[in-house]
Amino acid sequence: MADKLFSDGLKTRKQGKILFVGGIDTDIGKTVATGWLAAKLMRQGFSVITQKIVQTGCTGISDDILVHRRLQNLPLLPEDTDGTTCPYLFGYPCSPHLAARMAGARIDPARGRVSTLPLSTAPPPDSPNVTITSCSKARAGWPCRWTTP
Repeated sequence: MADKLFSDGLKTRKQGKILFVGGIDTDIGKTVATGWLAAKLMRQGFSVITQKIVQTGCTGISDDILVHRRLQNLPLLPEDTDGTTCPYLFGYPCSPHLAARMAGARIDPARGRVSTLPLSTAPPPDSPNVTITSCSKARAGWPCRWTTP
């Protein structure tokens, strides 16, 4: 892992691994696969956090994040309650782009990057070794394709 110099200029932080679990349809197992993989990596000694960039069909906390934490045998994390692990949450159950349009919102890929980077570069001992991001509609190209700086 390469050191990353942050804008504070004071610390370098090593970036953990970021894994993406994606699929092009609903109800194909992305949520369970993500939670299962997170739990397996935790049993192997890794520090793991999961993420769902866009969740539709629920309010409050992402349904997928609730499943991930249950499979990881963890309570909700501060990053879950402050929206870091799910920066876009829309109540209407449809595609992310349609749900955003119906809510009068715009899905910004930069917000996904901004949300993922702190999870994978937090200063030790809080830094997870692995950040797993789950997304649907991978063929749409967003929010599943990006690189962190």
